[in-house]
Parts: sequence; structure tokens; C-alpha cells
Amino acid sequence: MNPRTHALAFRIWQHCQPIDWNITVPDLAEALNEPTGRVRSVVTLKGWQTRLRSVRARDEDSGAHMRNAFDGPVYLRRGDLDVRFSVGAME
Repeated sequence: MNPRTHALAFRIWQHCQPIDWNITVPDLAEALNEPTGRVRSVVTLKGWQTRLRSVRARDEDSGAHMRNAFDGPVYLRRGDLDVRFSVGAME
């Protein structure tokens, strides 16, 4: 690794250590004012990708168009939020 990469690796470690690595790569890149790809490369090079929070695809981050996707909590089903499908609602 070159000195710039070592310096960025230290800055990443310095930022993440106090918060127990509870941050995503895009948020980390924004906090360090560095390009996301560069931060992701250093994180991968150092083997830290499993320490960081993962990012779910979102329209504004990935360009994915998930118009029909259900983005509620994973333990709920789509019908759980709609009173028309609740047990006893039609009685």
C-alpha cells in the first residue's frame, strides 16, 4: 500500500473504532470527504468489509427502481399492514 492508502486506512479506522464500526461505506465516505469507491477499496484491502454495516439497495444510492418493493420490517408481511386483510376486519 502506498502512503495515501495507509493514511486513508488510518482515518477509516480512527472514525469507525469509537462507533464500533456501526456505519455504512457511503456514510463513511461522506464523513471523511472521500470518494465512495476509494473508501470501499481500502476497506476491502484491509478486510474490514464484514465490520461495517451493509447497505440495502435504495433508489437514491444505487439507481435501482424498486417501485413495487415492500420496504417495511422483515418480520411483517404485506397484508399485516393493510386492515382489509386483518383477521376480523370484514366481520
